[in-house]
Amino acid sequence: MISKNKIFLVLAIISVIIPVALQNKNAFIGLGIVTILMLFIERSRKSFYLFVIVALIGTLAEATNVHFGIWHYTNPDFIGIPIWLPIIWGNAGLVIYRLGKFL
Repeated sequence: MISKNKIFLVLAIISVIIPVALQNKNAFIGLGIVTILMLFIERSRKSFYLFVIVALIGTLAEATNVHFGIWHYTNPDFIGIPIWLPIIWGNAGLVIYRLGKFL
């Protein structure tokens, strides 16, 4: 049987590939599906809250950096960032949380 950690690792890799391989709106949908699977594996309120908090803080940091001209996105959807960016930040929080539990 495949362990949850291996499945999570595959989902983390897919999270990185999706924005590169798909257009903005499709990346949003694809990452949403990956997020649902990650949260299903974790199955805890703590994981859900972690996802939301990291997604909000990461998005705020990105939007701030874009606002001050530190960098920019070629295809922004709102406040200078792609629509899928909050999801990728939340997924990163889940991956780091899972990695911490594994180690």
